[in-house]
Parts: sequence; structure tokens; C-alpha cells
Amino acid sequence: MKRLNIKIYGIVQGVGFRPFMSRLADACRIRGTVCNKGPYVEVFAEGRDASLQQFVAGIPEQAPERAAILKVDVHDVTDDNAAPYEDFSIIESAKERGDIFVSRRATSAVLSSSTRTTAATCTPSSTARPAARG
Repeated sequence: MKRLNIKIYGIVQGVGFRPFMSRLADACRIRGTVCNKGPYVEVFAEGRDASLQQFVAGIPEQAPERAAILKVDVHDVTDDNAAPYEDFSIIESAKERGDIFVSRRATSAVLSSSTRTTAATCTPSSTARPAARG
């Protein structure tokens, strides 16, 4: 299993982006988390290499209509002590909770600088998870 840290910049808040990411993750059999971080959305994604490639390719190709992705940064995460994710979760934004969210996984992760490019895509089911404002 591989783990990626993905940061998506642009108009990705208030357009249903987190629920979209959750549906895409389900379609691609990816586990991890998604969270708004102010100027970007941050995703930690875990799965097989081919599934991760499909997941990353699906972000700009299948994003919500009102989203405008300017940049997607993808980095391998290497943390031998990190427990595997059980599923894919939408994490409540710090702005929504009124405090600062710090992921233990994010702070303990050592990121490499390898950027991924992919060609295949997964198609998220519109019924995979109920839509929620993101």
C-alpha cells in the first residue's frame, strides 16, 4: 500500500469538493481523509499504486462543475509508524469547528517531492455517499 498527500488549489471550497473526493475515493477503492485548509483542500490517500493513479487523475477530470482547479500537488508519504486508514473520511474544516485542526498523520508524515502524473480514471457513483456541502 502506498500513501499520498495531495493538495488541491483553486476554487475548491463551497462547491461540494469534499463529498466529490469521498465519492471518487470510494470508486477508486481509496482510503484516507479530505479536509479544507483555507486556500486549498488537503487529501491523504492510501491504496494500491494503480488505484492511486486513477484517483489523482480523476481529481481535475471529474471535479464538480463549479470548481476551478489551479494546481494539484502530489507527494509520496513515508511514515512506517502510521496506521492504515479504515475508510475515506471527510474531516470537518477548522473554520467550521472554530478551532485549528492538526492531523496527527500529517504532522508525523515525511513527504518526498515526487509528483505523480496519471492517465486512467475512476468514475464516482452519484449514490456512493450522500451529498453534503463541502
